Amino acid sequence: MKIYNLFIIILLCIACESSDNYSVKHYGALRNIMHEGDISAKVEIDTMETSNVYALGALAELKGELTIVNGKTYVSKVVDSMAVIGSSENVKAALFVFSQIHSWDTLSVTGGDDLASLVASSLKEYGIKAPAPFMVIGKPTAIDYHIVNLDPKSKDPSDHKKGAFVDTIKNRQLTLLGFYADDAQGVYTHHSSKTHVHFVEESSSLTGHVDDVMLGNNEFKLLIPKL
Repeated sequence: MKIYNLFIIILLCIACESSDNYSVKHYGALRNIMHEGDISAKVEIDTMETSNVYALGALAELKGELTIVNGKTYVSKVVDSMAVIGSSENVKAALFVFSQIHSWDTLSVTGGDDLASLVASSLKEYGIKAPAPFMVIGKPTAIDYHIVNLDPKSKDPSDHKKGAFVDTIKNRQLTLLGFYADDAQGVYTHHSSKTHVHFVEESSSLTGHVDDVMLGNNEFKLLIPKL
C-alpha cells in the first residue's frame, strides 16, 4: 500500500505533460486566475534549477510578465503607465509554464501571418509531439503585446488588461518563446488559442505577452526540440 501511495504522489506532485526527450510543466492555471481570482504565487523562481530552462508566465498578483530563455530571466513591469525592466531576483509567478531543453533543431522558415499553423506543421513534420516549446528568432513585421498590471481598484483578474501596458513593436530583432498545445486551453493557453507566446528583446531586456504577431514575409529561425 505504501508503494502504491508513493507512486500516486509522484504522478500528482507536479502538472507535467511529457514527450520523448522533453516535457512541458506548469504551475498555476489561467482558468483559476480568471474565474477564481487566484493570483497568488505558485512558484518562486529563485528556488528552481534554471539551467537550460525555457519558460514564460505572469508574476504573482498579476504585476508583470516573466520569460526565461536558456536560464536567463527577463522581467517587465508597469510603473506610472510605462514599461520598465524588473529585477530578476525574488521573482514569484502566479502562472509559470516551462521546459528544460538541452538541444534544439533550428529550421529556416518564411514567416507568414499564422504563427500557430507554422509551428504546428513544423512539429508534425519533425515528429514532435504536442505540447512542445518553440522559439522564433528574427524581425517580425509587427507584434502587439501587453505587460499585465492588475488594477488594485478592480481586483478582477478577468479585467487584467485594464491597468496593463499595451504597445506594438515593428521590425525589430526579437526572440519569441512559446508553447504549443492541442488541449491546454484554460490551463496555459487561452480558450481560443493553441499557443502561449512571449517575446524578449535582448538589446533592451524588454519582455511581454504577445497578443498578436505578423511575421510578414521575412526569414526566421524556428527552433523546436531535438529528438
